[in-house]
Amino acid sequence: MYKVLETIMIMYYSMWIPFGVEYMIGAGIGILILLFSRNFKISINRTFILVIFFSISFFSLQSFLEYGFLRSFAYSLTIIIMYLCGYNWIDVYQSSNETSQFVKYTIKIIYIGIALYVLMCVVYTYLTGNVLSVFNRDPKIFWDGSEGNSTHFSSISAVPLAASAYFSMSENKKERFFNISVFLCTLLCNLLMSNRISVIFAGIFILLALYLKYKDSLLKTKTKIIMLIVALLTLCAITYSFNLFNIQSRIMSLPMIKRTVALNQQGYKDPRLERQLYVLKNFTKHMFGGGYFNYEIGEVHNVWLDVYDYAGIIPFIFFVALTISILVKMFKVLNISKYDETIKILLMVLFAYLLSFVEEPVIRSCESYMVLFFFCCGLFYRYIKMIKV
Repeated sequence: MYKVLETIMIMYYSMWIPFGVEYMIGAGIGILILLFSRNFKISINRTFILVIFFSISFFSLQSFLEYGFLRSFAYSLTIIIMYLCGYNWIDVYQSSNETSQFVKYTIKIIYIGIALYVLMCVVYTYLTGNVLSVFNRDPKIFWDGSEGNSTHFSSISAVPLAASAYFSMSENKKERFFNISVFLCTLLCNLLMSNRISVIFAGIFILLALYLKYKDSLLKTKTKIIMLIVALLTLCAITYSFNLFNIQSRIMSLPMIKRTVALNQQGYKDPRLERQLYVLKNFTKHMFGGGYFNYEIGEVHNVWLDVYDYAGIIPFIFFVALTISILVKMFKVLNISKYDETIKILLMVLFAYLLSFVEEPVIRSCESYMVLFFFCCGLFYRYIKMIKV
């Protein structure tokens, strides 16, 4: 019963059911999960207090998002409950091996669900005859047929790209094949939407996965890795220079390349960094939220600064404190000599979340994705406590 509820709840959020009632349903399932566990004692930590303060202050003080009282209350409560669920689920299992397998299983549900959602939306757009919608970067949402935004998809794709990059290095052939397929499929979906950032994400996650997987033997394999990279770059250069397989025209016909060339010809510059710098330079101008920066320069595309813009300095401080706490724990775990595979997977997922936060205002546009972030935080804190890091 417990595992069935767990799977339903995680898939419910990871596949982003786009209905307002999703929060209360998910929160209800989370409460049931805690009640069905063998340990009825609910544990909390200091980070949980930060989560409570952030959630309550943000939804109490923000005046920009058009949320009614019920939606704000449901969203706030879900964030708190999901962190609590993540922090307490480990208590269900008695042995460390069971716990480790459970965490891996949960992460797999999360990233497979998100990857499946991205794929379903792209396929649905094609099947409904809206091929140009994908190339125009506004694919259709599978569940209700509404128009989506490609940046939304590139942001949530960070988690499946990161997790599948690490699981692709599994010694199990079936698991390795499956995760390579998930990685390539997710990347291809984003390339069809001309999401350039997804290529950067993919490269970063592959490098991080290689480092985490082979950290202990990195010095021994360093020369081989360098030789492989040099060989691949040389092969790519030769293929492009001599136009083998008509590669030059094939590359130039890719939607992402076409978009980049067109934007360069128009003199277009990505405004994200400029907007974020503008907010930082004028930080004290609107300290109590209200979305004034959004009115002045448009969406900031940075979760921390969006929190500040929407609700002001108080929730911003709590969210920054939570982020610093996470980063400190991540670096602490990273620097210890011995840590297991489960820790590495959790590091990949949390890093993917933090990286995606600088691209899209996910607290507003990808609510279910944001909710799962707090769940993963709870899972991470409790697991490192269990292994006494």
